[in-house]
Amino acid sequence: MAEILARRTCLKVKQAQAGDRLAPATVYIAPPDRHLLINTDGTLSLTQSEFSTFPASFRRSVI
Repeated sequence: MAEILARRTCLKVKQAQAGDRLAPATVYIAPPDRHLLINTDGTLSLTQSEFSTFPASFRRSVI
């Protein structure tokens, strides 16, 4: 997915890895069967939890 999107934008596109730090002008794609979370320190976490178990405040549309 990251490779496909990268062909359509000038932004850097990468598949997210746990511990990645957010960088400007970068699009992060969650790996298959993972949910991508942004921690308060600006790093990324990946979970395998069922989406329905997240509280409503964590549910966001995919853009």
